[in-house]
Amino acid sequence: MSESPQHYGVPVALWDDNTEELSKVLGFFLVSFGRLEMVITALLADVLGYENDYERFGILSLGLDAKTKVLRLKLAARRYRKPIGEMLKKSLADFVKTDCAIRNSICHSWPTLDKKGIVRFGSLHAVPDYLGRGPRRPIGINPPAYAIGYLYFRAIWMHNLERSLLQLGRVKPLPKLEVADPAPGPTPASTIPID
Repeated sequence: MSESPQHYGVPVALWDDNTEELSKVLGFFLVSFGRLEMVITALLADVLGYENDYERFGILSLGLDAKTKVLRLKLAARRYRKPIGEMLKKSLADFVKTDCAIRNSICHSWPTLDKKGIVRFGSLHAVPDYLGRGPRRPIGINPPAYAIGYLYFRAIWMHNLERSLLQLGRVKPLPKLEVADPAPGPTPASTIPID
C-alpha cells in the first residue's frame, strides 16, 4: 500500500489549487502582525519603566490584545511625557483599524482565495460560494474580502513599522516616539479592500 502524496507533510488531497498561495499570504500577515504586536508591547514596557524587566511586564501584560496595548501605549506616553509623533499616531490608528480587523478575520473564519486573487473570509452568517452553489448570506452580510495584493501590502507595512519601532526602542532614554512612513509605496488601486 503506497502512501498518499504529501505537500509540506500534509496529504495533497487536503490542498486545493490556491491553498499554498493563501497559506503564504496569511502566514506572512500573521507573522508580521505578531512581531509588530510584540514590539509595541516592548515599547509600552519601556515607556512604563520596565525596560530592564520584561519578564515582570510580560506577566502584567499577559492576555492583552493588540488594540488594548496600543491604547495603553498612548495613555502611558501621555502620562510619562513621551510624546508620540504624528506619523506614529497615524500608523498605530491604521494598525488598530485595519490590521486588527484583518487578523480577526484570518483567525476566526474560513478563508478562501478565488481565481481573481480575492481572499474571502467566510463565517456561518456570511458564506462565500465554496461549493459552486452560490453564496449564502442568511442575514444579508457579505463576508470580508480583500485582494491578495492588499494583504501582502499590509504585511509589508507592518514589517516596516516593526523595524522602525525596533530602531526607536534601541535609543535610551527614549526620545519622542516617532517613525518614518511604513508604507512600502503607494497602495495600488488593485489592492484596495474589496467589500
